[in-house]
Amino acid sequence: MKILSLIVVATFLCCTNVSARCLRDTAVNNAQPSLEVVYLGAEGDDLLFTVKSDNVSAKTIFAIRNEAGDDIYRTWQSDANAIRRIRIPRSTVRTLHFILGSRKQQCIKTFTINTSIVETVQVKEKER
Repeated sequence: MKILSLIVVATFLCCTNVSARCLRDTAVNNAQPSLEVVYLGAEGDDLLFTVKSDNVSAKTIFAIRNEAGDDIYRTWQSDANAIRRIRIPRSTVRTLHFILGSRKQQCIKTFTINTSIVETVQVKEKER
C-alpha cells in the first residue's frame, strides 16, 4: 500500500512539473515579437541599417522588400533575439519594407529613401 501511494505521489509530482514547464514556455512564446530598425547613414553607395528583433518564435522569416514587393534580403531567423547590421545599395531602392513575421504575426517597418545630390556653385571675383 505504501509503495502504491509513493508511485501515485511521484506520478502526480512529475505531471505537475511537466505542466508547469509547458505553461511557462507558452507564456514566453506568446510574447509579441518586436522589430527595431535604425538608419545609421550612408557609406559610399550603400545605406547602413541596424536591425534588432526580440521575442521571435521558431519558423520566423526576416525579409527586406523594395517598393515592388521583391525580396532584397531574406533569411530564416532561429534566434529569439538578434541584432544585424545590413548594407543595401542606395541606387536600387526608393522604399524599404523590413518584415519580421510568421503566418500568425508580422512586424513591418517602412523607410522611404530620397537621394538627391545638391550642387553648390560659388563664383568669386579675383582681386588684382
